[in-house]
Amino acid sequence: MKRKGKPRGNPDKINPFKWKKGQSGNPKGRPRKEPLTEILEQVLSETVPKEQDPLEHTLGYVMVRNFVLETIRTKDTHAFNSIIDRVDGKVKERFELGGEDGEPIRIETVDAKRFTDEELVEYEKLVRKATTPRSDD
Repeated sequence: MKRKGKPRGNPDKINPFKWKKGQSGNPKGRPRKEPLTEILEQVLSETVPKEQDPLEHTLGYVMVRNFVLETIRTKDTHAFNSIIDRVDGKVKERFELGGEDGEPIRIETVDAKRFTDEELVEYEKLVRKATTPRSDD
C-alpha cells in the first residue's frame, strides 16, 4: 500500500544523477540521420572519372545533361517539369481578383421574372457565351 507524502526511493542515490538547474537532458539533441537529400547531394557532387569525361564534370551535371537531352529527344516535358518542381518547388501562381480600381467584386442577383421574352433570349445568349469554353483555352 502506498503512503501519502512519503518519498519513494533513496534520494541520496538519485541526487547525483539529477540534472542541474539550466542543464539540458539532451545537450546534443536528437542524433542526426543523413536524409536522402544530403546523400544525393554528396553522390551527385562526385566528379566523373577523366576517362569518361575529359572536362571532369560532376555526376549530377552529367545526369542532368543526359536527362535534359533525353527529355528533348522524347518530348516528355511532364517528367522534366515533375523533377524541377520536386527540386526547386512549384512556382506559386498568384491571382488578384477584384472589380474596377481594386474594389471588391459585386455580385448582383437577377430577377428573371421581370424580363420580357426578348430580354430573356438575349440573357440566355450572354450566359451561353460566358459558359462555353473558347477554342484557344
